[in-house]
Amino acid sequence: MRLTRAILATAFLFAFAIGCSNPIEGFALPAATAPAGATAPEASPSPLGRACSLLSADELRTTVAGEAGSLDSTESAPVGEAATIVHECRYVRRATSSPVASLAITATKGDFPDAALTNVENRCVNAPITMADVSNIAMYCTYPDQVIAVATAKSSHGETRVAVLALNHALGDLEPQQLSSLGRLVANRI
Repeated sequence: MRLTRAILATAFLFAFAIGCSNPIEGFALPAATAPAGATAPEASPSPLGRACSLLSADELRTTVAGEAGSLDSTESAPVGEAATIVHECRYVRRATSSPVASLAITATKGDFPDAALTNVENRCVNAPITMADVSNIAMYCTYPDQVIAVATAKSSHGETRVAVLALNHALGDLEPQQLSSLGRLVANRI
């Protein structure tokens, strides 16, 4: 629940910064190789569409090696207004239904990826770490309640696209290479 609230707050800040008349009421990212048998989604599809199609549960489990067992993913109903619609995918452990991560994506008309990521940075409790090895604007940090946020933003198809992957892990539990791998996967696909 805390993870969902953190994601909702990020979406609200993003919507507010871009001037939406009605704030978003709901909102939560890896070029690593997809697991054998997985089909990689089209890079930067138009329209952006579902969040779960950008990062499979198997890709998340494989990249975050500490995740033992199978994961399930569930797409939430899109929220927002026509100018900014947020798509969210939630990942849970199959055996216990405990939350592992949440990926939120949004696309808004215009070209302002720096401003979009600044809103994500404002939620960080530590200084954001830039992922220089990711070809787009990308960073990671810790949100309140020790949730790791991996965020990327870019301009594509006349839109600013933002993806925030919130992981229920302490920052020390994951290596920078794992976070960069997730950042690359999502950045290439939004």
